[in-house]
Amino acid sequence: MEDSWLDQRTDDAKDWELIKEPKEVQLEVVDTKVASAEKVAEGKMWIRVTFRLIGEDGFFRQIFHYLNFPNSTDDSDVINAKKLRVNEFYDAVGIEPEQRMPRMHEAWRNRMCRAIVTLRKDPEYGDSNVIQQFVL
Repeated sequence: MEDSWLDQRTDDAKDWELIKEPKEVQLEVVDTKVASAEKVAEGKMWIRVTFRLIGEDGFFRQIFHYLNFPNSTDDSDVINAKKLRVNEFYDAVGIEPEQRMPRMHEAWRNRMCRAIVTLRKDPEYGDSNVIQQFVL
């Protein structure tokens, strides 16, 4: 009889490693997720981009990066700041002008970029690595 998945042991799981000091790394886009209809109704229009580290020795958790898009309640300075941040992502991963729209997010997968990754300490959710800035 075949072993059941219910008999799996998990005591050999490895702890996640973290990059402790700011470091330039290679990243690959592995997934994107669009804000839910409920979030959009609240004026929170974002796409979460999931990256994995490339070429680093160790067992690293994926890095989540939110691209926040302008909404109708943003003033002109906030709109411009959000657009600049999104354009930094587009430039870093080499997205062509005709694909620079949120609806094209699925085409962003498997794209590579370089970024400075740093440690974010969070007592509620635990420490994680975040993108400090993209390297263009």
